[in-house]
Amino acid sequence: MSIKTRILISVLLLELLGYGVIVLIQSHRSEEAVQELRELQVEQVVRANLTLLESMAMQMERNVQDLSLAGGLLYKLVKDGYSKEKISEKSKTILVENFESFPESIGGGLWYEPYTLFKEEIFYGPYAYWHDGDVKFSWDLNTPTYNYHQQSWYQLALPPDWDRTKPRPQTVYWTPPYYDEAGSFALMMTVNAIIYGPENQIVGLATVDWALDRMTSMVEMNQVTPNAQSFIIDTRSKKFVSYTLDPGRVMSPVANNSWENHVLKEAFTQRMHHLDVEVNRTQQHIYFQRSRNGLIYGVMVPESDMFGEVWESTRTVLGLGILISLGFIGIMMLLLRLLFKPFTQILKRIQQSIEIDEASHHIEVRPIPYTDHDEFEPLIDALNNVYSRVNTHTHEIEASNEELLEKQHEFEEKNHTLEECVKERTQALQEKTQQCNESNATLTRVQKEMMNMEKHAALGQLVAGVAHEINTPLGVGVTATSYLKLEYDKVRKLFDEKSLSTSKFKVFLDQAHDSINIIETNLERATELISQFKQVAVDQSSESMRCFEMKTYVQSVINSLMPEWKHRPVNIQITGDDDDIIVTTCPGAIGQVLSNFVMNSLKHGYSKDEDGQIQIDLRQQDGTVTMTYSDNGHGMSQDTIKRLFEPFFTTARDKGGSGLGMHIVYNQIAQKLQGTINVESELEQGVTFQVIFPAHLQEEAPQLNKSIEDQRESGKDI
Repeated sequence: MSIKTRILISVLLLELLGYGVIVLIQSHRSEEAVQELRELQVEQVVRANLTLLESMAMQMERNVQDLSLAGGLLYKLVKDGYSKEKISEKSKTILVENFESFPESIGGGLWYEPYTLFKEEIFYGPYAYWHDGDVKFSWDLNTPTYNYHQQSWYQLALPPDWDRTKPRPQTVYWTPPYYDEAGSFALMMTVNAIIYGPENQIVGLATVDWALDRMTSMVEMNQVTPNAQSFIIDTRSKKFVSYTLDPGRVMSPVANNSWENHVLKEAFTQRMHHLDVEVNRTQQHIYFQRSRNGLIYGVMVPESDMFGEVWESTRTVLGLGILISLGFIGIMMLLLRLLFKPFTQILKRIQQSIEIDEASHHIEVRPIPYTDHDEFEPLIDALNNVYSRVNTHTHEIEASNEELLEKQHEFEEKNHTLEECVKERTQALQEKTQQCNESNATLTRVQKEMMNMEKHAALGQLVAGVAHEINTPLGVGVTATSYLKLEYDKVRKLFDEKSLSTSKFKVFLDQAHDSINIIETNLERATELISQFKQVAVDQSSESMRCFEMKTYVQSVINSLMPEWKHRPVNIQITGDDDDIIVTTCPGAIGQVLSNFVMNSLKHGYSKDEDGQIQIDLRQQDGTVTMTYSDNGHGMSQDTIKRLFEPFFTTARDKGGSGLGMHIVYNQIAQKLQGTINVESELEQGVTFQVIFPAHLQEEAPQLNKSIEDQRESGKDI
């Protein structure tokens, strides 16, 4: 991009920026002024229409109060002895004349309490209404079918439970808008006034019906802008009375979480409110105010009506600015072309003074011939001096390049030698890596062998303990058998000598019975120990899965470890869910884990004669089993916990510890049980292991899912 182009673009951008800022500022000020003017106009229209609404409402209230006074006068005439016929004629005259002079209403009536005006009349409600331009008088609503005492408009002013001897707190009562179902079917509101007797007791009700369609049509005619919409909301029923944007919403409730509900909440005072919202994807400015009788009147002015004139003026000004800018660009291009013509000629001479040899990349700079004596002469002289220095430096650079090429050749030779050295070192490193891999494989194999030895050592320890346990009941059985044989020989001898008495034979039978009981009890104990040992030993030497009851199996494992702890003051307690916990998993892994936990507690958690409490808690929830093992022993430090599951880590190396026990526990839980283990401990605070694993490792395994009851019935241990 040439200098003159850059200058032209810069000037143009500055011009457009300045012009745009001025237009935006002017537009913003115009919008503020127009908005202030529009808001003033809208508020005036809203207040004028609201004044019209309140004026009509006040006329209704004054008219109904006049009717209530006339109704009280009729009641007094009845008490003075007027006949029913005269009262009926009088009520007709009052109602017809009243509504002929008040065309804004659609009708009204006088409604007396039951048996109040005449003792024999429960209903007495004369009514007059406009029809085809005349006021009609009617008794049609004075029937049990209509039963005006039960109508909502009547009970609004006179609740059934109100004491008729007490005056009501208000003078008039307005009903919410409703459709007249008695005849006109028009949208209307009824204003009620209480009729009082001479003693200020309540004797009835006067009503005037207000047709809202006349009122809304008058209000809707006063539009502040061409596209403005108006609405009227009744605060008591929370329904639309008028809505020009959507006439179908008339008598429908306001919507929650919208501008309608916001308007209803804001208009709790009789002052002007303003709300900017988006309605039907159009930004609207809503102005609304509440009337004295509970109606909210408002208008919705689209933003296009508020600022349309300003936007149109802004577009016109911008269009003129663009045309002026285009003309300015043309003039600037012509001026720049004339001003930069000498620069173009000088630039052409400079380009011709520089020559580059494509083959050798040699640059030759020749002096620029210039004979004119103008403002460019000093520039050309300075440039020629630069050219002279460039030529000198070019020769120096060429000489340096030749020297650099020689150095590069030497560097390539040394680089080749270095590559050979790197290859030799790489080969030596690969050999060392191979040796390390072989050593690592050997170490892994030795580790596995030591882990198997640890497992077999634990199994051997289990065998020795169970053998010691079995020796006691078997010894007692042998002693009882020897004693029984000795007594049998004595009885046999006496029998052969025919000197066996009945008393001696009875003594022998008692002794034989006791010996047989002793032998049977101890053989059953030995059988139970062997059975439990057999299942536990098979499980710990096998990796197969089976279905079993968790608490029973844990008790079997603890029983198999009894030789290790029964002579020490340590108590082992199994707790958990009351129901059976049926699992399908690797029992050997569970036995291995529990054995390591118990042996670690006995070896590291307690001294030889120290009291101890070990608890194993079993719970099942959502397809998983949680086994929590805890003791109240000496505990572990945080450093020990961090390295607890590392292979060959032990705090009892001097006592023959291999450091593989907890590593085996971790592998059994993670690989065999597919579970997790968590440990918490502090010094002298005991230790807690939490093991969580799936209750069933296989969903479909009929051969493993034999019921616990069937196994118990067949005499097998679970």
